[in-house]
Amino acid sequence: MSDQTARQKAEDHYYAALDQVAAGEPEHALAEYKQSLEADPTFTETMHGMARILQDLQGDDSRGGGRSQQGAHPWLEAAVEG
Repeated sequence: MSDQTARQKAEDHYYAALDQVAAGEPEHALAEYKQSLEADPTFTETMHGMARILQDLQGDDSRGGGRSQQGAHPWLEAAVEG
């Protein structure tokens, strides 16, 4: 796959991940981010998006709602492993 094709594929998955974030589906977003990084491991926007989801989940825990910080890691590992 050419560099340009790989970048386009990474961008497609990145934007799909943003759609999933907007829909309130962080697990699906992480799966899209994983595919983005597989297509182009140098696409730093994807890494930033993954970090933001984790920050948001940790923020939910500090307010007493949503997922706990401990619960974030297993689902992240599952999303990254496929």
